[in-house]
Amino acid sequence: MPSSPVRSWPGTRSRHAPISWPRRWRPRSPPARNVSPQVAAQYKRASIAGISALGALLLRSVPELGEPDAFRLAGAAVMTTAAVWPHTQPSAAMLAAYAADPALAAMRLDFTATLREVLEVLIAGLLARTR
Repeated sequence: MPSSPVRSWPGTRSRHAPISWPRRWRPRSPPARNVSPQVAAQYKRASIAGISALGALLLRSVPELGEPDAFRLAGAAVMTTAAVWPHTQPSAAMLAAYAADPALAAMRLDFTATLREVLEVLIAGLLARTR
């Protein structure tokens, strides 16, 4: 894997600075449009296996979810993690803006707290739906 996991998606141009992902969360490869059906299927099977394993762990922790919702929660957790992380890693310019303006600093997100809150809402919603 290259040192910077952030690349432009095929057909787009990125004007944003690269994101520094923690090593354990770095995507193995970005979604690609110009791959063979066999490679696409292999990637999807690996994703399903990973989400299924996470779903099994979630089911042990929250058995009330049931297997289908544990799988849904696992998929949502992966997507949410990928969405929240870049928003919790402000650039040097944003850090300076936070320091200069306390009103902006109030909008700074903590990764762990934000992810926890979103996952709590997802779990509560899934549990409420099954009642």
